[in-house]
Amino acid sequence: MGAVVRAIGSLLGGGSKPKANVQPAINTVADEESKAKKARSALIQNAAGQAGEQLQPGQTQPGQNLFGN
Repeated sequence: MGAVVRAIGSLLGGGSKPKANVQPAINTVADEESKAKKARSALIQNAAGQAGEQLQPGQTQPGQNLFGN
């Protein structure tokens, strides 16, 4: 009985399932995640260094404001 089932399975395409290699996709996602984290942290950096730290005279350029114009 088992031989008949295996024979029918091999004729109809049964058997072991192919295994996908997903490691390149995982690496790409991890790289994009680290790039996004660096970009987010660059957005909140200020000229003083620490968040909430006071700026000294001369640390800003005249004519610049929060929006960059």
